[in-house]
Amino acid sequence: MVVEARPSAGGSIGAAHVARSPADGYTLLLATLSHVTNPGLTAGKSTWHPADDFSGIVELVNAPVVALVPASLPVRTLKEFVE
Repeated sequence: MVVEARPSAGGSIGAAHVARSPADGYTLLLATLSHVTNPGLTAGKSTWHPADDFSGIVELVNAPVVALVPASLPVRTLKEFVE
């Protein structure tokens, strides 16, 4: 096994490398939540798509996600925030 760290850009550089690699089962990507959110934050500049270019094989960690807003913002639910 060879581990090749390709940090930076919230994981997008490593994800782009893996997306371009042959689908031969020898290249794996260990991804975090940013793997799903980054393409939406880069305004269409991403060269890969989390659902189209990758297949999930195992969930290593299950961690809660918390959305925080300033206390002065008059919302109490995610639905209120989106509206």
